[in-house]
Amino acid sequence: MKIINTRAHEIVVLDQKGNIIKIFPKSPAPARCNEATTDVANVEGVPIVKKVYSSPYNLPPHKAGTLLIVSRVVKDALPDRPDLVVPAELVRDSNKKVVACKALSIH
Repeated sequence: MKIINTRAHEIVVLDQKGNIIKIFPKSPAPARCNEATTDVANVEGVPIVKKVYSSPYNLPPHKAGTLLIVSRVVKDALPDRPDLVVPAELVRDSNKKVVACKALSIH
């Protein structure tokens, strides 16, 4: 089995003790979804919008034996693709920035 990162930044996977298991380099052409924004309302001068994501692009076709690391937005757009995984059990630094994960999730 092979894992390919299709995201715009590297994915660092740590074991339960905090040791690096694997670093997946960032993709030069990240998988993304097209997005459309619709105005819904204006409350106290603040625009309220609805964002709809669709049509993932830069995503390789399904290939047996290969998992693709994608964003949650891409995964949600293609829920029936069994080869798409997202970072799980996120690890954050002291500023709450995600710096690694401890697993990859199929859901």
